Amino acid sequence: MWKGSGRSLFQTLVLENFKFTLFVLTPIATATIFSSDSAVEFLVGWTQYITYPAEARRPPDNTDELRQQISKMAKDRATTPPKPPA
Repeated sequence: MWKGSGRSLFQTLVLENFKFTLFVLTPIATATIFSSDSAVEFLVGWTQYITYPAEARRPPDNTDELRQQISKMAKDRATTPPKPPA
């Protein structure tokens, strides 16, 4: 295992023991932290991975609303003076 790697037996055992301890303690620490609802809420609020854009104007649900919007747009166009060409 350690022959030809440039490490001594002691260095190899220290590294392997550290890795084993890390693999055992990581799930235990994660389960302990996330068992608390307040910790989960804090972490989710702190990271905020998902940010949604502001809600846009919704499209009409039926044809009556569509007709109302079209007539409103036509009235707005009729009352607004045309812009002079640039």
